[in-house]
Amino acid sequence: LTWTPVMEANSYTISWSATPDGPFTPIVQNLTSATFVDFNATPGKTNYYKVTSYNESGAGLSSTVFGVIVPMPVVGISTGSGTVTLRWPDWATGWILSSSISLQQGTWSPVMASPTTSGGMKDLVLPLDFPMKFFRLASPSP
Repeated sequence: LTWTPVMEANSYTISWSATPDGPFTPIVQNLTSATFVDFNATPGKTNYYKVTSYNESGAGLSSTVFGVIVPMPVVGISTGSGTVTLRWPDWATGWILSSSISLQQGTWSPVMASPTTSGGMKDLVLPLDFPMKFFRLASPSP
């Protein structure tokens, strides 16, 4: 989130809601810059925010409510000589990569290998083995 600084503001409070009409919950207070990254935003949904400025006299008016859609990460896949490489954005921190030999519910197991990070992406190289596997990247939040 980035906004135009308010003249004479000393700090800001960012409030979040799952709906445009609220209720809004403060997620950060006493912020001194006009930018903020919400690492807890809900992926795949619109997250609603409002910004309130503060100075020595107290709170100013809150901003208009604005919505931000956080995309779902896309997993790319490529194969090499006896390997398969999975790649996804590194902002998907805490997401859980799982594999399964079936697309049925309840048959997924976490992939225990750790990816490397480079150029804003996470890369995981795995041996290409059989049986065939399906992969999914799941949000850590419910």
